[in-house]
Amino acid sequence: GHLAAGAIENARLYASMSELAARDMLTGLYNRRLLEQRLTEETQRAFRYAKPYSVLMLDIDRFKAINDTYGHPVGDVVLQSLARTLLKEVRDIDTVARYGGEEFVIILPETEGLDGTLLADRLRTLIAQTPITLSAGGGLSITVSIGIASYPHCADTSQLVIERADQALYQAKRNGRNQ
Repeated sequence: GHLAAGAIENARLYASMSELAARDMLTGLYNRRLLEQRLTEETQRAFRYAKPYSVLMLDIDRFKAINDTYGHPVGDVVLQSLARTLLKEVRDIDTVARYGGEEFVIILPETEGLDGTLLADRLRTLIAQTPITLSAGGGLSITVSIGIASYPHCADTSQLVIERADQALYQAKRNGRNQ
């Protein structure tokens, strides 16, 4: 019996290790590698069932200035707080991931561009109106810029959906942020 117990324990350890490898250490969200895997799966599913999906790409406005002004520990608190807000505001079927430094991506299955845009606006407004509480006391207000792209309307591959969302995000930044 103890060989089997050892094998089960090893399998359990392996599962929790690979789950950890799929997570961003700071925020606990899925990391970019897992996001890209989910995106491929969602594209296959959307294609098979002729359903749309949308992707939101969010970027914290002037994040470098936050780190420069308050220090990286405060920057970390901002990232963790935003991650919690996003998780709380999306549906269970949605995937929230940390894509890069201050970039987050949300996959919205069975969501048309218009509904994705409504969610993006709701998130943007909520984030701008909710100061992040700092351990030293006081609050810090942040804004985010959001780009959105939809399958199959904007793009027909997962790679293109991300590229289009990224382009839309860049446009929002160029047009003055917080949009």
